[in-house]
Formats: sequence, C-alpha cells, structure tokens
Amino acid sequence: MRRLLALLSLAALATLAVACGPAEAGGDEAGDFASNAFPPTLSDTDYHQNAWSDSAETCMVCHKTGINDAPKVVHEDMAAVLLDAKCRSCHVLIEGQQPIAQ
Repeated sequence: MRRLLALLSLAALATLAVACGPAEAGGDEAGDFASNAFPPTLSDTDYHQNAWSDSAETCMVCHKTGINDAPKVVHEDMAAVLLDAKCRSCHVLIEGQQPIAQ
C-alpha cells in the first residue's frame, strides 16, 4: 500500500512539474504567452493579494471570460486534478507590478 501511495505521489508531482513548466517556444496562441515568462506572474492588486485563500474557481470567475480585462486563461492541457489546485501554486505575485493592458 505504501509503495502504491509513493508511486501515485510521484506521478502527481511529475504531472505538476510538467504543467507548471515554461511554455513552448513561440508562445501560447490563446494568450500569446512569452516563452521566457516563467514563473507566470500576478499583478499586485487587492484581488491577487488574497489568491492563497481563494480557490482556482474564484480566479476563473474573471480569467475564464476576461472580465475587467483579465487575461483569459486556457489550461486545457492540464490534468483535471491540477485545475483544482490554488493558482498561486505556479503563479507568483510581484509586488508593485501593475496589471498588463490587453
């Protein structure tokens, strides 16, 4: 049982490492993500300050549809279990960074 749990944990960590890795060269067509922009950043705003306490579902209220000019997020290649993770698991808050105009 311990061996199975260890293998499952290792598989989950490997999946997370791949999902949080840098984008392919040439950027992401959906968001034109720069291949050198890792880790992905968050602007220093009140709503991002609480990102550790919020769920990914809360973040997606704006980022799924682009409300208030929020960049649309497309994580279609991520495993479903990772979409339930906190967005701050990969995204880093940068103090003083203003939202990027679309």
